[in-house]
Amino acid sequence: MAPVDAEAYWLAPKTRSDQFLLFAFDAAEPRDVGTLRAGLIGRARSIPDLNLAVRETFAYLDFPYWVPCPARESQVVARDPAGSAWQDCLDDVASLISEQLDPRREAWRVHLYPTVLGLPDGTVRGSVAVLQISHALADGRGSTALARQLFGTDVNVDSGFGGGFRGPAAAAIGGLVRLPIRWSITVGRGWRAFRLSRDDPAGPAAVSPGPLNVAPGEDRQLRVVVVDAERLRIGQHGVTVGAIMAISDALAGARILSGDERLVVELTIGRASDGLARNNFHTAAVDSHCEIADRDRRADAIAQSIEDARRRDAAPGRAASRRATEATPAFLMRWGAGAFDPAVRSSMVTGHTVVSSVNRGAADLTLAGGRVLFTTGFPALSVMQGATHGVHGIGSTVALSVTTSRRVLPDVDGYVDVLCRVCASGPNSLPSDTGE
Repeated sequence: MAPVDAEAYWLAPKTRSDQFLLFAFDAAEPRDVGTLRAGLIGRARSIPDLNLAVRETFAYLDFPYWVPCPARESQVVARDPAGSAWQDCLDDVASLISEQLDPRREAWRVHLYPTVLGLPDGTVRGSVAVLQISHALADGRGSTALARQLFGTDVNVDSGFGGGFRGPAAAAIGGLVRLPIRWSITVGRGWRAFRLSRDDPAGPAAVSPGPLNVAPGEDRQLRVVVVDAERLRIGQHGVTVGAIMAISDALAGARILSGDERLVVELTIGRASDGLARNNFHTAAVDSHCEIADRDRRADAIAQSIEDARRRDAAPGRAASRRATEATPAFLMRWGAGAFDPAVRSSMVTGHTVVSSVNRGAADLTLAGGRVLFTTGFPALSVMQGATHGVHGIGSTVALSVTTSRRVLPDVDGYVDVLCRVCASGPNSLPSDTGE
């Protein structure tokens, strides 16, 4: 397991980082649960990465390993075979967040809702499948690729990373033998990163917490707005730029933020794959530039902020720092993960809300013959982030999700109503006095 993936695995019990990829399919008639389960398990057994589990080494002398673990029928769970309304489905998904996976047993699970009524895109009756997946197994793009194999037509037989585990004792001995080498590499790379970082461009300063940077408690509220992708496109920019503008305008329109209050989002940005790590992304502060009145100029400024963040992340010092971290001995990284306290708050934040944006490809996925309608996800909350937003596209449809708690947003439905109106009319078009 790559060090960054091992860190995600060790932190997961504290950060509740499991991903929940929701896919809604059309379904004119009720679906048979047994047929759905058999089809998905048969499919999963042909996908290498869905047949893995974690094995740890003695005393954390080496990083955990991925080992073969055949997919089991128990990994497809029927949540409400009798049928449910859309919001009831979301409420049930919210309850699953506290039921994190143990990748030593299973690194993924599918929750089936065979009949769901009143979907947010206007569909009267549909089916919903939620792929819960450990962040150690895949990041947002990787989990999307696995979902496309599970619900699509093509299986990537070369996607597995398993193998190489010789048993706990042998793995621990190997880690112990490599320990002096890792120490020397860590020191050498760390010194190089220190020297190079002096020439790296400075990033934006942290900002003071806002009304959304509140510890959410245990309550989870999930909402989803479905919109045509063209509603979020401004000029040549992708939907991420338009979504950031829409979220900013909706927060102002719902009077969660004052009209002239600055909103900075913490955006997840993917990196190019390095061939080993399953998690290849970083987060960066992106200003929503609500001070710019002109719609096109504002979109240009947001897009430039995203591009600047990419360039900063690729700077020599930052790249060298990541390579130094990769050489950290396993037991030291495990100690750091154990010492992490998720309840500690900071006086400053990277952003006022998290935005995670993933394009999930063509709308050619199916479930028992039903075509995919839309897809969404729910970025995790933390003690410093009490509201997160997902931006997930498939085909020409984009779903904007809101994950929060009533402690943070007592009137979450009021905010979502404003977000719907902003998306319907286009970003930056909502009057400042709207949102009674």
